[in-house]
Amino acid sequence: MDVTRQKFILEFDEPPALVFVQHAVGHRCDVYQDGKKLKGVRAITIRAEANSPTTHVIEFATGLTN
Repeated sequence: MDVTRQKFILEFDEPPALVFVQHAVGHRCDVYQDGKKLKGVRAITIRAEANSPTTHVIEFATGLTN
């Protein structure tokens, strides 16, 4: 099977408040908050609804945040 990988770019005028990137099911994810990549994220719960502010809870693994 021939798989062509292309770079995927999101571009913003200002850093977004929260970005969650799931690379593949069961694999790593990346979380960016206020333009900075967070390290040591173990779990994240995001609640987003129309006409309401988005809220989120992030769980970190102790010792992996630096």
